[in-house]
Amino acid sequence: MLYPVVIALLLLFISSLSFAATPNAILEGVRKEGKLVLYTAMQPEDATKLIELYRSRYPFVDATFFRAGSAPLLNRILTESRAGRFLFDVVSGKVSDLLLLQKKGLLGKIVSTELTAYPDKFKDKQDRWADIYNNYYTIAYNTQRVRPP
Repeated sequence: MLYPVVIALLLLFISSLSFAATPNAILEGVRKEGKLVLYTAMQPEDATKLIELYRSRYPFVDATFFRAGSAPLLNRILTESRAGRFLFDVVSGKVSDLLLLQKKGLLGKIVSTELTAYPDKFKDKQDRWADIYNNYYTIAYNTQRVRPP
């Protein structure tokens, strides 16, 4: 079974931008904001590397992350939504969680020239999320201990 883990860009932190903003307008908004917060369920080592890579490309941004398991992360986002106060910019999590956030209208459109290179099966048709890696689950068995029928 395939459980894709996806990342969705939330443009809620740049109140002056519309969902049709250009990459240059987003970059200017990021410069103005000066901060990026990633909410993620990925392993801390992976999140640290991702943030370090982001900082190397955008050294003028104070990039940080908050890590929690899938359910606590989703609960935190939904609590922030009910309070009308979002403390994050980007979320990485299970597709089922992001589909719920999308259904509630909480995901902004990803504005990226690189998104066109993604195959359609690895992104949302509305550009609300894109797959960043997949976990594949398989069943294997010892053929010397378990004989086929």
